[in-house]
Amino acid sequence: MSSLRDRPARQGLRVAAFVGVLAVAAAAVIGVAIYVVRHPSPSTPTARVQTPSPSGSVVIGGNDSAIRDHGAPPARLPVVYVAYPERPSWLQAIGWDGRVVGTVKLPDTVGPRIYNQGTILNGIKASPDGSRVRVDDTVYDQAGGLVGTVGAGSSTAAWGDDNRHLCGIRYETNATSGLVTPVLWLVEPGKQPRDVVRFAAAPGGNVAYDVSTCAPGHDRVLVTYGVGLSRSQWWLYRLSDGRLLHHEGLASGEYLSVATTADATLTAANAAMGAGGASSTVVQRTIDGTTVAEFAGGEVLAFSGDGKRLMIFHGPQDIPTYEVRGVSDRVQTWRYGGPDYLAAGTVEPGGQGFAIALAQRGPQLVPCQDLTGRNCPQSQSALDSVVIVQPDGSEVDLGTGLIPGW
Repeated sequence: MSSLRDRPARQGLRVAAFVGVLAVAAAAVIGVAIYVVRHPSPSTPTARVQTPSPSGSVVIGGNDSAIRDHGAPPARLPVVYVAYPERPSWLQAIGWDGRVVGTVKLPDTVGPRIYNQGTILNGIKASPDGSRVRVDDTVYDQAGGLVGTVGAGSSTAAWGDDNRHLCGIRYETNATSGLVTPVLWLVEPGKQPRDVVRFAAAPGGNVAYDVSTCAPGHDRVLVTYGVGLSRSQWWLYRLSDGRLLHHEGLASGEYLSVATTADATLTAANAAMGAGGASSTVVQRTIDGTTVAEFAGGEVLAFSGDGKRLMIFHGPQDIPTYEVRGVSDRVQTWRYGGPDYLAAGTVEPGGQGFAIALAQRGPQLVPCQDLTGRNCPQSQSALDSVVIVQPDGSEVDLGTGLIPGW
């Protein structure tokens, strides 16, 4: 399969969603919201795994892989998941080198839903290392066994860096005053959630608190706040006791978006939008706000798992460009100049790989809560490829028509 760099030009959009990364803020954490995506029809079966081409691609898939059981994924091996429309409840576990290493068989009643005309709802969100899989508010292990449920507010929950806990925001409305109190909570599936922070009550409206990074392994959580599609400030809390560790705001305007490292030690605040994306980005230490690096003319969508590299978007929106650069040395290791836009992504835990889903230009991906599919808006977007960007900048193209499990 050809490299992304070799594809013919076609217009695309900026829309990007990384798990645990607040890229285009809404009432839910970006990368955790549910989207409808129109997929192309299943293609002719290809070999399950082929020898990497000179471009670094490994092809999996087709109908044969969709029904094959590759066995349980190896324990403690970080994986990402993709599924096929032919059997969406069977998740193919892919190592970060692009090899199929196992299959997680969820009950046939769960998994990405297939709707009319190929429209698919992806309700699957795996933990950073893939050891747990969340489908709506239910969590399964790699054997397909039930771990437990998450509870209220699970649609906006973010997986923790320990792969066992989730952080989320719950909104409590006072029936008398109408005031809304946002509550930050932490939960281990199957157990009762624990409230960590109760924010000040305020009138309801287009205001959102979001979990940018949940890091129980480092006793930290970073929460952002904003109105509409922008962020205006963020807080770093200690999860064990809810103590405020640091707070940052932008006096002159609003952040376009905020990205945070998996351990919540660094944050990239993308300032007010300019013609080509964010007008400026400041990378800061979350504990004290010290500036580590500054970038101009792009929007940081995500840090790598080890916090040393950045996935950056450059506009304009109809001709997107994405690149990976070092935080400190600023060296570019990968670049993609369209035509597709980055629709979803996740990062290699503790490493420097990025897994991304690329989609064709089309109407904005839209939320859909109707599990029957009868009342879901029909999107014209289609996933062109699911790709793993390796630390050295090579690409592992997993193929088209896949459903990403993140």
